[in-house]
Amino acid sequence: MTVSIELDDGSTMECNVLRIYPCNGKQYIAIMPIEDENADEPRVFIYGYAKDEATGAPEILNIEDDDEFDAAIDALDELFDEDEFKNAAPED
Repeated sequence: MTVSIELDDGSTMECNVLRIYPCNGKQYIAIMPIEDENADEPRVFIYGYAKDEATGAPEILNIEDDDEFDAAIDALDELFDEDEFKNAAPED
């Protein structure tokens, strides 16, 4: 799944959706620019995520609070750690 985000300069950037996930009663979305897919150090952006109640269209929301942002990052890190654990090959 991909999304387009509008940057501060008015341009848009196409991104792959890495995950939509909950944290502290809210939803968040982790995205990576398509241009970073093969980069050694890809950028990952975290935004708030919601669906418009009237249309059901997805909304990507800026996170203004530093504590909320930190909690969203920590939750994503935990999910990635869980994924690595689940996908790890069993030891002999």
